[in-house]
Amino acid sequence: MPLLLAVHRRLAVLLNRIAVPHYLQSGQTHRSHLTNARAHETARNIAKLDIRHFYPSITKDRVWHLFVDGMLCSRDVASLLARLFTHQGSAPIGSPVSQVLAFHVVRPMLDELQELASRHRLRFTCYVDDLTFSGDGADHGFLALAGDVARRHGFLPHAEACYGPGEDKLVTGVMLTRDGLRVPAPQLRRIDAARQELLLAEGNESRRVLLSRLIGHLAAAASVDDSFRPELSSRCFAARKLAAALPARPSPSDSKVASVVPRLRPMRLSYGVGT
Repeated sequence: MPLLLAVHRRLAVLLNRIAVPHYLQSGQTHRSHLTNARAHETARNIAKLDIRHFYPSITKDRVWHLFVDGMLCSRDVASLLARLFTHQGSAPIGSPVSQVLAFHVVRPMLDELQELASRHRLRFTCYVDDLTFSGDGADHGFLALAGDVARRHGFLPHAEACYGPGEDKLVTGVMLTRDGLRVPAPQLRRIDAARQELLLAEGNESRRVLLSRLIGHLAAAASVDDSFRPELSSRCFAARKLAAALPARPSPSDSKVASVVPRLRPMRLSYGVGT
């Protein structure tokens, strides 16, 4: 296991020991995009936004300030940690530490949004960078206030949307309808397309790749709608049979994940972030 990847994993374990607020729905046991959507299932009005270029916004400077101001590290230790846990100036996508690290960097903004939502008697949840508010006052006027909070903390709000009473509402990939939770139409189209590609596939290796893709789509749909579970089960059985008919493939290693994490290089410690 690459040394730096092990260090990233260790910090993720340590950061995940810190208690998190109830509004956080990502990166926690028994919480997911589905629990995030269900938190707003009965709401009449929903307003949502996300943060533009979220992970690139988790800069080395922000990480340094987290360790100095939030974790009370010395400045030279914070410089080392900021160097270790960023790549090309920001949190690396794919690193095991990036999601929890990003949350702690943006937590002051999220806590302020929670206070704002409470003052307006709204429910607030956060799934990575998807911010959702529900309640009678969840409208464009409230989103303007939420956007001001985000900009004051140095982040750019993006993809704002509001839903009113009687409308189907899309929240973290789940459609909230009067009949309950449903799979969104684009996801249904992806499933149909994957089925067609599999029917036309030639060769077992091509079938294996396309079957794996279809299983991924079906698994996501089955988490919302149980009617997809029988097909998911049969496709998984077919995948196991197909795998048995193919030559043995090398088992996956950490190298794929490690490729997105910078290699550890000798460094000179000094004060500040620009080391």
